Amino acid sequence: MVTLKVLLQSKHLQTHGAFDREYNAVARRVEPGLVGSGPRKAQFYRWLSGGVAGLPYPHHCRILEAMFPDYTAGQLFAESVGTQNYSTSKVCGGGPEIVTTYATRSELLRNLPPTELFPGVTRADIVGISLNLFCQQFPDPEIVELLRSGAQIRCLFLDPNSRHTADREREEGQPAGSLTALTRLNISALRRIVQQIAAEDFVGTLTIRTYDAPARFNIAIVDRTCVCQPYLPTSRGVESPAFVVDADSSGLYATFSGVFETLWASGAEPVDDRR
Repeated sequence: MVTLKVLLQSKHLQTHGAFDREYNAVARRVEPGLVGSGPRKAQFYRWLSGGVAGLPYPHHCRILEAMFPDYTAGQLFAESVGTQNYSTSKVCGGGPEIVTTYATRSELLRNLPPTELFPGVTRADIVGISLNLFCQQFPDPEIVELLRSGAQIRCLFLDPNSRHTADREREEGQPAGSLTALTRLNISALRRIVQQIAAEDFVGTLTIRTYDAPARFNIAIVDRTCVCQPYLPTSRGVESPAFVVDADSSGLYATFSGVFETLWASGAEPVDDRR
């Protein structure tokens, strides 16, 4: 993993939008003429993936060196070796892992909104209760665009007809039937997209299943990034802490991927509840 990515994660600046704001703030301070000249989204993520040959343009290097004055541009784009202060947590046997933590989903959404998490992905696996992060907060036309570009998306909902949905409503203090109705609404919305991509013969796929088990995690695995929330007793999902895990440096990514695959294997096609 390149040092720049490690440092940006430690400052919660690993999304394009957050980085662009910081880039402009630094430019205003050191070289105002460069405000608004930050890298485009695709270019930025190539920087983080190590997919660039050599160094960026000199003006980018100047801003990056002002952003991280202890590093040269060459060091920022080199593989990370012993970078200081790069992890917000150290877990799993004491090894260093990149785990960015947020106190609530609201805080997560301010720093990593779905409009920055999902665009350009090639594969997304999502499991939870109603999957609002994807279904309610990422526009349908953007989902269609992902599928047109060849994205493979799997969505796994808690079965709205399951007793576990009713149990969760009681646990959260929600009105009876509220989560059931929301989950059915979101499934219906994705079904319409499935029908659209079938009619237009898209390259990508959108597969929907439900699972019948207690809801323990809300997981979104988006290419090599995993966003995870536990479902806590008496707390709604929006009130629970969230963790962002990087596949390149974390065994937790494999753990949560395994959770998804296990639930997916036992999942079923959703029952059509339309009356």
